[in-house]
Amino acid sequence: MDGPLHIGGYAFHECTETDPVADAAREAEQARRHRTAGAHEFADAVELPAPGDWTLLAQWDIGLTGREGSTLHWVIPRQDLAERRFDRVHVSFFWNP
Repeated sequence: MDGPLHIGGYAFHECTETDPVADAAREAEQARRHRTAGAHEFADAVELPAPGDWTLLAQWDIGLTGREGSTLHWVIPRQDLAERRFDRVHVSFFWNP
């Protein structure tokens, strides 16, 4: 696997109708709800920031044969980045077949 790695800046992928950072933030919220659904922890106690309050850490345009257009996005809530708190970083995978 190879392909360019972009640190910071603006996220992009082949599907221009959506914002990759906002999509990944929504995925992070869905994953949080899934993890806390059966736990003794109240889901509202660990609610994540709104999708607009997240930013891109890195984007990797993976060079996968047969999966051209694959991209990984690492995103983080802006406040967490300012506080250097990386425990809520979320990674999303995008592929436009």
